[in-house]
Amino acid sequence: LISDNASTDATEEICRTFVLKDPRIRYIRQPSNIGASANFRFLLNAAESRYFMFAAADDNWSPLFLEKLLIVMLQDKGCVLAFCDLVIRFRETGREVMIPVSSSCSNSPLVRYVSRIIDMQPHLIYGLFRRDYIKPTDLVGFDFFDCHISLIMALRGRIRIVNETLYTWEISQTRRSYSLTNKRIDYLSFFVAQLGLMLKHFSLVKSIIPIILLSY
Repeated sequence: LISDNASTDATEEICRTFVLKDPRIRYIRQPSNIGASANFRFLLNAAESRYFMFAAADDNWSPLFLEKLLIVMLQDKGCVLAFCDLVIRFRETGREVMIPVSSSCSNSPLVRYVSRIIDMQPHLIYGLFRRDYIKPTDLVGFDFFDCHISLIMALRGRIRIVNETLYTWEISQTRRSYSLTNKRIDYLSFFVAQLGLMLKHFSLVKSIIPIILLSY
């Protein structure tokens, strides 16, 4: 399922060529750029499968990436999101940085939530989701919405990590962080959203721990 967010290169031509070759491919072109988070919501709304995964243009998957994540899902019915360790590769030099990803499989939502605050990994949004547990309304339009998704999922169930590097994120050495909505990166919206989750899911006393961690 491809949502072409009003691309200006050869994306449309390439996608329509593959649609003619493979009836499993669905291609939709947005008439204008609707923004990253809105495009994510559009895809999730359009999906009808039991499992769901976002795919980004600058990602490379091992041939066993999907298979191994699905095995984890099938073995643990309480797993709502599965991912793996990853590699960041710099295009100009080929240098690679290994990123081990941690997660708690505790039955306690608080423990799972705190573990994700300690190790916030934005790449988790590109893992394999159990479709019924991720909602389009979760995909909010503020900076760090990818980390916000992983924290929501930690509250809803277990996040399992396959300890193999099956995913590679290719970036340029000149890449700089940028804001989705403003000229400057907005941290406040993310912090306010986490405070809301804490007050909703934990007692005030339990909320003190995550608040301290976020402040730190």
